[in-house]
Amino acid sequence: YLFSFLSLASSLNVRHLDASVAENGYRLAKSMIQDSTVCRSLQEIGYEVMVIESIITDPSKCADRRISNTVNNLESVFLRTTLALPFSDQIFWGQPTYEDHLIRIQALKDMPNIEGPTFTFAHFILPHSPYVFDAEGNQIYSNPPIGSSLEHDAYLGQLIPTNTLFEDAVSHILAESEVPPIIIIQADHGPLWTQEHD
Repeated sequence: YLFSFLSLASSLNVRHLDASVAENGYRLAKSMIQDSTVCRSLQEIGYEVMVIESIITDPSKCADRRISNTVNNLESVFLRTTLALPFSDQIFWGQPTYEDHLIRIQALKDMPNIEGPTFTFAHFILPHSPYVFDAEGNQIYSNPPIGSSLEHDAYLGQLIPTNTLFEDAVSHILAESEVPPIIIIQADHGPLWTQEHD
């Protein structure tokens, strides 16, 4: 699928999406993500469902527990249309997004503390833009032109700490879980660069 919301809807409903879903687009696919076959089926057999949401997946309608995306995208979109634009990206998008990623990764690491059978679905837009990590994992904000070599560099810079954060989270979950968990990591696509890069 070309877009994350379509690949997520397909995976969480254990079926290939036909053309009608793709044509009806985001609204239908998002409803399939928010109240999925996987979620309902696992609840029916006694699993507690935890959803760590993103801007694409919130709000879950079937989760027993939710960690919400804390970035208010409506405020961000509004501020981008005002004279505050030069300041708004860092204040209202960069820092909150950086902190949101760290909070949600910590919530993922806390999953072994939940008793009983648990299904956790977590969606992260990392290493997708906005670029809020440098290669050392420090907080930055970068909004380079799409398809530019600057975007390529920002993407690769964010990919390095993304890999480190998720490797650490998986190692922690495996070490702290009483029952060995099944962990599925799925990636759908990277940025759609328009230039050739090494």
